[in-house]
Amino acid sequence: MSRTLVAREKDTLKLPVENVWAVVSAFGAVKTWIPTIGGTTVTGQGIGAVRSVEFLGNVLQEKLEVSDADSHTVSYRIIDSDALPFKGGYGSVALEPVDDKTTAITWSCDAEEVDADGIQAVSGTLSVFIKSAIQGLKDALYREVQPLGV
Repeated sequence: MSRTLVAREKDTLKLPVENVWAVVSAFGAVKTWIPTIGGTTVTGQGIGAVRSVEFLGNVLQEKLEVSDADSHTVSYRIIDSDALPFKGGYGSVALEPVDDKTTAITWSCDAEEVDADGIQAVSGTLSVFIKSAIQGLKDALYREVQPLGV
């Protein structure tokens, strides 16, 4: 089934792709770097695992569809929720090395069933969420580790 793009954001991080991948690929650890996530639980492991994500007063369930270390891509399916104006929603985070010390990130959200009103209703909110999530990723990765007792 074809999908319609709902939102996409791109950015770069001043870190090697392997460092960024280590965090992005940890499917159950999004709460550690996405500031708007209230909590997460994961059922299962690897492809097919389902995470429940507390987000802005709602709980969304997302099923891991792709976790490819070679292409540095994670993709998940949003298990249909009445809180969203679309069906068959997907999220995808793709990392690409720009050079040895820089990584490009592209985060896309698309849907199998969404009309123009649905895109208009949620596109801006998703873009803000993605930008915030990428900034949270940067903050988490750039944070200096402080020795204990300091």
